[in-house]
Amino acid sequence: MVMSTKGMLEAQIGNLKLMSDQVKDNLKKYVQDTNEPLEDRWKLFVDSDLGDDDKFIEDFDGLDFDDVVAIRDYDKYESVNLTRLVNDRLEDEGYEPERIIRIKESILKKFIKSYRVDW
Repeated sequence: MVMSTKGMLEAQIGNLKLMSDQVKDNLKKYVQDTNEPLEDRWKLFVDSDLGDDDKFIEDFDGLDFDDVVAIRDYDKYESVNLTRLVNDRLEDEGYEPERIIRIKESILKKFIKSYRVDW
């Protein structure tokens, strides 16, 4: 029996979801492994766009919400992309390299790429 286009697409979508979940799990393990070089882990995390989107404001080692709003005024329910914030803003804001390292490690540990401003 020949599978219908719909059935074939449903099977492919199921396989894609399974593969995506496996890749995300493997990525999470890798980026949280502090035996690997930070810049390699950070670049892969940024490029993958697979980190979690959190619904709540998070504080990270070296970066809390007051720091975030001091850098830019966010609107309620706006998404804060943490990787862009770190890569595009923190060095410009005069954050010390050691503090940026702590922030990156904290973001990777939590595996959160963004969160929504909920206040």
